[in-house]
Amino acid sequence: MAELMQRGTSELALVLRRLIYSVAIAALSANVSFAQSHAGSPPAESTSPSGQEPGSKKLKRLMLGIDLKETVPLGVGTANRTGIGFMWRWRSRQRRTDDHYKFAYRFGSYSSPISEPMQGQQVAVGDVRIRPLLAGVDYTMSRGKWTWAAGAQAGWAINSLHSPDPVKQRLAAAMGVGGVETHIADTFAFSPRVKGWYEVNRRVSLAVESFYSYARPELTIRTGSSVLTRRLNADALVFKTGVVYGVW
Repeated sequence: MAELMQRGTSELALVLRRLIYSVAIAALSANVSFAQSHAGSPPAESTSPSGQEPGSKKLKRLMLGIDLKETVPLGVGTANRTGIGFMWRWRSRQRRTDDHYKFAYRFGSYSSPISEPMQGQQVAVGDVRIRPLLAGVDYTMSRGKWTWAAGAQAGWAINSLHSPDPVKQRLAAAMGVGGVETHIADTFAFSPRVKGWYEVNRRVSLAVESFYSYARPELTIRTGSSVLTRRLNADALVFKTGVVYGVW
């Protein structure tokens, strides 16, 4: 059963990866086609500074939806995760068409099972969840119906480690002690990112995103007579695509 679940997860991750790459390739092709079709053409005469036609309806500001996300942790003793999550977007009611810098913030999370080498084998420690709270700058570019942003953010990661009792018991047995306690510390976080939004209409938008997350929290394993600590490599590559619908 575990093997079948693992195989299903791997297949889902492969489908997600192909979907994200297909969207990215289609987006690049659309950008090239848009640039070629508008090369040498005179600028539109009846557009407002925001890039919308006069009298057009304003865009929905708050958008809610779902995303498909694949997390690829880079540390030793970690494992990939694929799942469905909640996605939201807050945007201006009028779209800008010029390239510009803007303030960017990000709140999110990702998780991975972690393990420790004990007596020649990897022993599970628990599930670590990294919650970066980040702020920084994005360079935003509008290309046809696509809006691309490339930038970097930094901040603090609030982390947690879930180690169920059966996991602690197996870990204690592998260490030859009566019991263990586990803890993960908060840490500095940094993340460069590339993200694209495709405006289907004023209510619906599609998203494709890829970012690298840097986080190195301290992992602590306490026994009755000793304390083991190490710097955990919780870096990860995250690939995500989703759809949102404007509600306000």
